[in-house]
Amino acid sequence: MSTLAASHLRKTLGRRRVPALDDLSFTTTTRRVAVLGPNGAGKTTLFRVLATLADPDGGSFSVADQEVATPGEVEAYRRSLGVLPQSFSALGSYSCAEFLEYVCWLKKVPRPAVAENVDQALRTVDLEDRRDARVRTLSGGMRRRLGLAQTTLGDPDVILMDEPTAGLDPEQRDRFAGVFERASETALVVFTTHISADVVNLAEEVVVLFEGRLRFVGTVGELAACGGGPARDVSSESVDAGYIAVLRGEGHVDRGGA
Repeated sequence: MSTLAASHLRKTLGRRRVPALDDLSFTTTTRRVAVLGPNGAGKTTLFRVLATLADPDGGSFSVADQEVATPGEVEAYRRSLGVLPQSFSALGSYSCAEFLEYVCWLKKVPRPAVAENVDQALRTVDLEDRRDARVRTLSGGMRRRLGLAQTTLGDPDVILMDEPTAGLDPEQRDRFAGVFERASETALVVFTTHISADVVNLAEEVVVLFEGRLRFVGTVGELAACGGGPARDVSSESVDAGYIAVLRGEGHVDRGGA
């Protein structure tokens, strides 16, 4: 079981100290978790905190019952982490394989394991035939898949992605879903989104944020049921209905953190 737990996380932004995360507590227990919310809900701030790119002002989080708080805990966690920011960019003059080899060096993957890591990453995202292609020649969808490939290097236990399907067309999004599912076979994958189709196609559990506060945590079916339909009726339409109900305060939080 993969457990992600936040306990009273707080984070303010800017000179005016606007609350971006406001006493946020939740627990999830599956491998594919969506963080859903409108613009300004705190999704990217939570992503940055979970990626250790920003320190919380208060509270804590844990993964697989391991706290991530002390310098030693943070260092160990980072070694087990893969991150895909929304504005992912790669060195355009490098080939796909060269770029992944460079990321292996950054992640301190042992040299004897680099070739195997690169080969496996390319297979995972179906880019084996583009191994020697220059990154600048890839389509937008291929670049997002290369971004996911670099998160899998070093066999991470946790993969974090910020709006991973942004800018992809429906065909590219469907292909990404298959790649995403393979990545989640061995890692806890947490991604932010505002697209209900991503929740349906990619997630098992959903955390809904609004103005930095938790509005819902539960399965995709439970979110859909908040809209008035049965939990087994999961579609983009039913998830949208449940999501809107939750934002209006008509849903409920099924599980919370400490």
